[in-house]
Amino acid sequence: KIAMQSALVVARIVRFDYPRIWMDIMPMIAQAVEQNMPMHPLGDNTAGIQVTRVLHYCLKELSTKRLLQDRKAFFQVAPSFLSLMLQFWTIHHDALCAYLTQTAAAHRQGTVLPATAPEGALRGFILATKVLRRILVLGFARLHSEVIALPVLSATVQAFDYFHSMFALGLPGAAETIASRSAYFLGKLVAEVMENHPLSLRTDLEQLLTLSSTHLHLPLLSSQDRRAKGIRQVVLRMLKAAIRPGAFAVRPQRP
Repeated sequence: KIAMQSALVVARIVRFDYPRIWMDIMPMIAQAVEQNMPMHPLGDNTAGIQVTRVLHYCLKELSTKRLLQDRKAFFQVAPSFLSLMLQFWTIHHDALCAYLTQTAAAHRQGTVLPATAPEGALRGFILATKVLRRILVLGFARLHSEVIALPVLSATVQAFDYFHSMFALGLPGAAETIASRSAYFLGKLVAEVMENHPLSLRTDLEQLLTLSSTHLHLPLLSSQDRRAKGIRQVVLRMLKAAIRPGAFAVRPQRP
């Protein structure tokens, strides 16, 4: 709680003092995230998660400012964190995928399940997904034309497909929690991108529609109902955005 309150205090200061008074605070946070990048997310990654939480709240504060000059400032600062956060996200993503793949294989074969669930990796992954969502949705005026952003977006779509498929298997215990929570937060990211930047998902549209249809027709176990409800909500948001008239029409740029 102390770490979270400290992060909120720093974020409020950044909201009012960046960049006019405290112009080097965001580069300082980026350096701190890089210095605390985990070599292995299954170990103690408290420092890395805490400093990334500071970044998350700072970007959240900056993205909610409505003056035109503040919006332009956010467009400048947010994309600079994209590569760094993709690295942080990928480290935790790979750890979760390895655990779920091993669990699925053991569950299918009836052998002993992996002993330790990577709870720290899950916290880091969800936090990194939240940061990426804010950068991708609010950090670009025309996301579909940003070369640096499209591979990141494609990676999140593939990850959503993977975690959703793991959740559909009905894995036991912690594995189900990891799959469902990961799928939910990734689904929120994809849904918000589709609502705000539909053109950026043109190449992934068929995959997303197929996945959405599969989920809506998925017979769920009673233990999955609560977790499935959140995933179903984001899937419905995707479908609603996809069928919106003119969502995928290419609009001419203003001179």
